[in-house]
Amino acid sequence: NGMLSLAEVDKAVKEHWPHFNNKHVLIRAFNSADENGTGYVGKLEFEFMIRFIINYTKANREFTKVDTSSDKRISFAEFSAACKDMDPSKSQSELKTIFKGLDKNGGGYILFEEFCSYFASKNADVQLQLSGSDTNGIRQRREAASKRGGSVQPKGIRVEAIAVPDIKKANELFDRSDINGNGALSLAEID
Repeated sequence: NGMLSLAEVDKAVKEHWPHFNNKHVLIRAFNSADENGTGYVGKLEFEFMIRFIINYTKANREFTKVDTSSDKRISFAEFSAACKDMDPSKSQSELKTIFKGLDKNGGGYILFEEFCSYFASKNADVQLQLSGSDTNGIRQRREAASKRGGSVQPKGIRVEAIAVPDIKKANELFDRSDINGNGALSLAEID
């Protein structure tokens, strides 16, 4: 069917990129790429999913460094300690403002989902807007990111440029994962 389910992506990652095998990251990346909510990622969304996997893996590394209690959430104390290590000049008031901006649900903690949203917002090429041609989408994402230029980014949390396979290589990878060559990955192929 020319589309991948989460199970198919999970199997392909285990086989081809075991260093990216993190369920939490894969689910988040898959759901971010599955913009229309069908439960599948097509070839057009596949490149975005790869970008999400790479960036959310990086975000997870940063998140884990700050989450010293390993409870899968960042408290203000953990956030404050990490920021003070990176930029001692920040006042508690400034840190609280930044923290509240990251804590989108107001629960008093920064969850991985919230951290990923922030992390992705700092990288325009990762935001998924599949309207118009690909060139148009990339231009729109860059313009949207430049408009958000006033947002606060804690010093020391870097969003690095990533090398993403071009569409030809992404299609080759999709085709390699399709063992029987029918243009779709079945659950049987994954098991």
